Amino acid sequence: MEADDADLADDDGHAAFNKAATLILWEKAIAEIEEKGIEITPEEAKEALAILPKILGLAHCVHDTSDLKEHFDNLVSNDPDLDGSKRALDHLVPICWNSDHACLKAHQYFRRQVEQLTGLTETKLQAYHLTESQWKLADDLVDALEIFEEPSWLFSQGNAALIVDVIPAFDNLRLSFEGIRDDDDLENDISLVMRVAAHAALLMVDKYEIFTWDCDIYYIAIDRKLQWFKSRNYDHEALKTIKDIVVSHFEKYYYSAPDVSLPPPNSQQKKKGRFIRKFDEPEASGSFPKDHIQTYLKEPLVSPAVISDAGGYLKYWHAAVNN
Repeated sequence: MEADDADLADDDGHAAFNKAATLILWEKAIAEIEEKGIEITPEEAKEALAILPKILGLAHCVHDTSDLKEHFDNLVSNDPDLDGSKRALDHLVPICWNSDHACLKAHQYFRRQVEQLTGLTETKLQAYHLTESQWKLADDLVDALEIFEEPSWLFSQGNAALIVDVIPAFDNLRLSFEGIRDDDDLENDISLVMRVAAHAALLMVDKYEIFTWDCDIYYIAIDRKLQWFKSRNYDHEALKTIKDIVVSHFEKYYYSAPDVSLPPPNSQQKKKGRFIRKFDEPEASGSFPKDHIQTYLKEPLVSPAVISDAGGYLKYWHAAVNN
């Protein structure tokens, strides 16, 4: 794949790099997903990859050509079905994270006007005409790109503590894209191309999430119990690693070990075997103090609604300590 001059001049080569990285993941996704019995033809792939260039190209032409802009404005003004809240096609702004999404939504909103423009011989815009299957993919893309809205908004806030939200955001992205990739329900009508694209997105999520293991703070800061990770299908090795990281940090910086010269409470009672359970006896809470991290990790999960009602993480923890 060759980078054009516009890509290189636009943002010091970042656009060209992103294109190359995307193409590599796309080709890898196609190869990997074939193992799941999902195959797309070269023609299908080519048709899908042409959608955004067509959409962005048409918006560029309309914005930069006065006659076309006037023609488009007239078509919009004469359409009684439009609510008037939007008057122009969005064009690509590379530094804006949601620019592609905005361009797709605008194309979707002005579909009638777009089809009129690209269907006229005199406008010479037939190259930007979308086929019916491309319109279907564009509609699916609008919905799929909404997956990025919440995490992108969250991580663009300047006054929020974000480290605690990194792992949940990655996991939610993975869950959403797995849902698209694995959806073979005919009623939902998810195209094979969309499922391949979802797998490519998963590869990108994995590519960046793996770096969280290089910095313990992502797992130390997270306010989740071990059950939270279990419910998200973290394997045994990952669970053990997370627990070891958190416990080690707690014992190094926050915990003072009890005086071993003093006998522990109830030391005269016979210790019950650790695997013995009885229906008429409550389960032991464990051998760690109430304020030990091991006790915290084993406690039940707290609903996000409870934390929200308390006013956030810090206020919830403060109230919990006082109680």
